[in-house]
Amino acid sequence: MFQVIRPMVSGGTVVLTREQNLLLRSVAVEEVATVVSRLADLGLGPDGARGASDVRTCPGLTFCSLAITGSQPVALAVERTLAARRDLPRDLSVAVSGCPNSCTRHQAADVGLSGAKVKVGGRVGLGYQVFLGADLPGGLVGEPVLRVLEDDVPAAVEAAAELWVALRRPGERPGQAFRRVGLGTVAAAIDRRLRPVDVEQLDCAVA
Repeated sequence: MFQVIRPMVSGGTVVLTREQNLLLRSVAVEEVATVVSRLADLGLGPDGARGASDVRTCPGLTFCSLAITGSQPVALAVERTLAARRDLPRDLSVAVSGCPNSCTRHQAADVGLSGAKVKVGGRVGLGYQVFLGADLPGGLVGEPVLRVLEDDVPAAVEAAAELWVALRRPGERPGQAFRRVGLGTVAAAIDRRLRPVDVEQLDCAVA
């Protein structure tokens, strides 16, 4: 990949970032349009970088002996879910770690996920702790607020994005909005989305 991209940046450098992207430094202004066009031919480009279609993930069970969950398929499922929701903001950062070691820095993402064995609604299985409330400019990292089973991760992230849209004030990032409303309140709303109340099971007293 470097051999393909490097000739595009005359006099510049190619750097690997913490967000698992390639950063092209010192590209001459007059060459930017050409570089972007040639990257598009490779299926690459700046659109979506660091956003909802660019989920950070670790190797997970595919390569890592410390991993608890298979983070890569989960990250791909999240990307596909959010890609189908063109009405949601694209600047939502999501990070998926296959264990608590935080190789993807999930505590610093708008929605962070840490692989674990979880118990949800009486079911035990592989899943994730959901971290919300990251506000790095404010000196705050995300906190674990909810446990979800692996199959529920895409829906949980989608629900978090919807809540941000519904709750945010102008210029407010997800962590800021969620902390203002209350992380417990946001977690409860996501949980209700994943496990809606079964109306047929409710005990109703009728006068």
